[in-house]
Amino acid sequence: MLCTMEKDLDPISEESWATFEDIGIFLKPFATVTEYMSGSKYPTLAGVVPIFNRLCDHLEDSIVKYESQEHFNEV
Repeated sequence: MLCTMEKDLDPISEESWATFEDIGIFLKPFATVTEYMSGSKYPTLAGVVPIFNRLCDHLEDSIVKYESQEHFNEV
């Protein structure tokens, strides 16, 4: 059962927490865009293209940033 508390479970390391935080930072723009687009009755191309471009820029920046971080190269 997943919700049982077992004493022999390994605690989450600080490195793992740092990785989780980095993943959260990476995913934040996608959550923001999802919320914005969900609130729109009908997304138009004029609104979608700049958002798409911004997400592409975010992906490219993230690749450059995270390629240099050792713990992401292990995944």
